[in-house]
Amino acid sequence: MISPNNKIQTSLNDIIKADKRQRASQGKKPCSEPHVKLQAAPKPLKAPEKPSKAAPVPKKVKNGCVTKKTFKPAIQKPQNIGKRGFQGGKPRFNSGKTKKKQWSGDEDEDEEADQKLAETSQTQTIIDHTEQHMVAFRRKVYLTMQSSLDFQEAAHKLLKNHCKAGLERELCYMVVDCCAQERTYNRFFGLLAERFCRLKKEFQESFESSFRETYEIIHRFDITKLRNVVRLYSHLLATDAISWTVLSGVMMSEDDMTSAGRVFVKMMFQELTTAWGVAKLFQRISDPTMQGAFEGLFPRDNPKNTRFAINFYTLIGLGGLTVDLREHLTKVKKREMKLNEQGWA
Repeated sequence: MISPNNKIQTSLNDIIKADKRQRASQGKKPCSEPHVKLQAAPKPLKAPEKPSKAAPVPKKVKNGCVTKKTFKPAIQKPQNIGKRGFQGGKPRFNSGKTKKKQWSGDEDEDEEADQKLAETSQTQTIIDHTEQHMVAFRRKVYLTMQSSLDFQEAAHKLLKNHCKAGLERELCYMVVDCCAQERTYNRFFGLLAERFCRLKKEFQESFESSFRETYEIIHRFDITKLRNVVRLYSHLLATDAISWTVLSGVMMSEDDMTSAGRVFVKMMFQELTTAWGVAKLFQRISDPTMQGAFEGLFPRDNPKNTRFAINFYTLIGLGGLTVDLREHLTKVKKREMKLNEQGWA
């Protein structure tokens, strides 16, 4: 079987021979035999392969070292955009001024917010409603009083280490509470309270306010606490550590006086009588400068209240303190009798 290449070669030979005959008949020289070579059939094209990796970055040799060549992006020059883009032959660019104007508002807002935050952080105060610092203060005061040998040592330690400005009131109330918690009255607390009152006026005012508040809630105290508190305040009154004006809030009448209040007044006057005696106590009550302090305890505004006070002091064994009240009551009775006689007449 003849291959296709052989067929093509025989056909070319025939063409060449025919050309030679024609040239010979015309008297022309025959051309040299062309060197025609048959090429093999072209190979089928293959699909291009996808690059698996990025093209390597061209390298540059410098001073014997291979360095990677870095590509710098070309800077684009502003194009001539017409009259609107140029003014006076120069491009009308704001060179970032517009951006600054746009950003300046945001920066100002941020600065204002930072300033407000700083101001609030400086002025803001945290209030601790749990009063943990007061609990710690009371514990220190209690331990100091229990570990002291006498009231002088306790007063020195408390004033030096624990009593800061503004804590005088809390210290006085702590002394009263500790005294009330004792099984029996301890003279240590009375002497300590007296020392505080003589050292600072703030302590004196604090004990006076504690007297008023204690009398208002005296009905909540049991007999032991009531006795201890009464003896503490009686000691302060007898030593003139606190003012006698604190007694102005005690009203001797059937409507205002409670059973706990009567026990409080009874114990207080018995303690004062023991410390001073009836005569000296009567002089203090009869002092004209002290009448404001005893208006409630020895009332003269109403005969009914006067009789109630006379009967009360007589029952507790202090009838000698009611001499002035008896004289006042007799005068009131005589005045009423005269008015009645004038009315009948």
